[in-house]
Amino acid sequence: MRLGWSIFLIILVSCIILYLLFFSKYVFVERRNTFQHDLSSQIYERIELKAQLADKTNVKAYISQHFPYVRVPDTIYVSPKRSDVPLHLPKNFVLKPTHGSQKVLLGHNGNATPELLEKHNEFVESTYRPKMQWMIPEPHYKLIPKQVIYEEYLGDVVDYKLHTIHGKIELIQISYFENGEKVFFYFTADFQPAPHLYVSQRKTTKAFPVPKSYPIMKRFCQEFYKKEGFPYVRIDLYDINGTAYFSEFTFTPAALKLQFRPEYNYKFHELFKAK
Repeated sequence: MRLGWSIFLIILVSCIILYLLFFSKYVFVERRNTFQHDLSSQIYERIELKAQLADKTNVKAYISQHFPYVRVPDTIYVSPKRSDVPLHLPKNFVLKPTHGSQKVLLGHNGNATPELLEKHNEFVESTYRPKMQWMIPEPHYKLIPKQVIYEEYLGDVVDYKLHTIHGKIELIQISYFENGEKVFFYFTADFQPAPHLYVSQRKTTKAFPVPKSYPIMKRFCQEFYKKEGFPYVRIDLYDINGTAYFSEFTFTPAALKLQFRPEYNYKFHELFKAK
């Protein structure tokens, strides 16, 4: 009986060694040579600064101080408690959490209604920070105070999400709401149609003019890189009558949950490692 178990263990250990020597070499080396892995491997680097820049309240002062040629939406109010929200608000405003993303509410009636206050509570509690933080690769959000910001409504804006590597725009992701649904379009840095970034996204095409403030946007991307040196950051901006407005910095696009298309995964990896 003991001899049988000994033989079994020897075979098992031999299989594990063979796997590590041969099969895993191809799997893990191949995975390391991707942009997805590049971003995943840096999630804890300069985490305090990432938290400061991802905080939708604190980042406004940073932008105004260092890049005054880029505007920021006016802050109406910010608080973690719904009981502190003023009863009367501007007719139109935007409500969103300071410590997460993809949650935005447009307010139109100028009053702190029970429904709006309930949404405030929901936003405070909603976050990318699970109890088991390692499950989602956005640990910098853990350092941001849980608050809700009420800010100026800029109108039905087009969101220019600029994927930058070493300060250079490599891909432009344009998004806006159409019939209540958020749609996405992708372009090269010179506004030629480009494939979608993620494998799961459906193909859509539409022509877009170059925004008037695009030279300012490019300048901002370059100067932010010179100042902070992040190899990758997605910089979200708006163009309003030729003026560039700042929206947010994103260091982990889509929380790194979505799979990049192969052509981007390998091309961006080479660019990422170039410096």
